[in-house]
Parts: sequence; structure tokens; C-alpha cells
Amino acid sequence: MVLVTKSLNYGRLLVRNLRKQSSPEVIGRYAEVSPVGQLKYVVNGTDESWREVEENTKLFREAGCNYPVWIMGVGGTYEGLVQTEATIADEAIRRGYYYTSRVHVHIYGNAIGK
Repeated sequence: MVLVTKSLNYGRLLVRNLRKQSSPEVIGRYAEVSPVGQLKYVVNGTDESWREVEENTKLFREAGCNYPVWIMGVGGTYEGLVQTEATIADEAIRRGYYYTSRVHVHIYGNAIGK
């Protein structure tokens, strides 16, 4: 399985912090040999972050990668997560993407190391 994560609110790729490894061309080659994978974006809910999702997904699609797109909202604390989670989830679904939450935050709250 291939997982490509792009944190749009910070403008950096998060696959072991190797930009080259996460390029659309490289992931397109992965998709040629494995139909199992996903593209995951971490967004803050701004129009800019959604534009980046669309632009980057288009690049992956053009490179032959048709993995499903998953969206995760930014939120390092329970309080921060609940402020934006529903809005981001609704927008992800409206755009035809999957949504995933930071489940550990809902289970353990702000505990460090869980």
C-alpha cells in the first residue's frame, strides 16, 4: 500500500520528508504496480488549502495515480480539532473525498504519547 501525505497548511510533503519520493511521477509509477494506495491531505479548511488539494490531486491523476483521496483536518488538540472538524468533513464529502479524523485525540484527548 502506498500512502502519500501532504500537509497543505504547512506546505510540505510528509512522506518521510522526501519530496522526491512523493512526486506525482514517482507515485504514478507506484500506482502502475500496486492498485492499493491512498492520497491523504492534511488541510486547515481555508479556500487555499482546498485549491491545493485540487491542484495536487490533478497532478497525481495526470501521472496515472487514481488512488482515493482522504482528507484529515489540522488539530493537535481536542479543542482545535472540534472547531474545524465538521466543516472540513462536510467539505471533503461534498467534493467526493473520504474523511478521517484524528481518532487518538477523540479517545485520549490532549494526552502526550498516546
